[in-house]
Amino acid sequence: MQNLVGNFNILALSGTVGVNMVDEQTARYFDEIRDGNRGFIEYEICAARGDQLAKAIDGKGNTILLAAIDAGFDRMAVLFVNLLSDLAPGLLNTQNHEGWTAIHLAMVLGADQVFDALCETGKVDPNIKVHGMPLIVDALDTGNPEYYLEPLLEMPNIDITATGRDGKNVRDCARWMVEHCGTDKSGLLGLRVCAMLDEHAQKIRNNKTPLSDEIIEAPAFSKRPVIVSPGAGTIKPRTR
Repeated sequence: MQNLVGNFNILALSGTVGVNMVDEQTARYFDEIRDGNRGFIEYEICAARGDQLAKAIDGKGNTILLAAIDAGFDRMAVLFVNLLSDLAPGLLNTQNHEGWTAIHLAMVLGADQVFDALCETGKVDPNIKVHGMPLIVDALDTGNPEYYLEPLLEMPNIDITATGRDGKNVRDCARWMVEHCGTDKSGLLGLRVCAMLDEHAQKIRNNKTPLSDEIIEAPAFSKRPVIVSPGAGTIKPRTR
């Protein structure tokens, strides 16, 4: 996904609690982010108007946080994560007009610092679907699924039974990888994911809270030919 922000249109958000109406100066900042002017915005936004800009939204539904993630300005994005966590935590879960949330976009683009910062707030909703796909299922299509799955499974409100467009949840996909990919990289990953899900389910049992999934033994390796794992598409982490 390229140029998520696009051309900026000033949007008056009258009546929206905790969200700033975007003025011409703020519009310029969105444009500077889109154009990659790192030096200008790091001084002007981070040092001068961070609190105000953190709550700004452009005409395409992007918060300044989403714009910074998309532009690859991870340090700035982490700043806005921390600001929004205190000022307007609901905006951490804002979906723009294309459906992207900050945590989903950070994961897909490989913005690990931003992803970690969002998880650490404890205020992110991990169950919002983007293009019909749950965050925890899309994690399997990243370059480092276990990195993302570990903190997601620590979230008390994570729904590991959430299904994607094909009706499969994360365990279904992991089991498919084990059954169909044997001992290659994908098959071994599927086995590890099954183990992570089993551990998660056991923790829920120990805490005596309602289970959202049963503990299921990972299936034995299949001798069937290796085929490509299903998913929403190939996700390529940002090259940094």
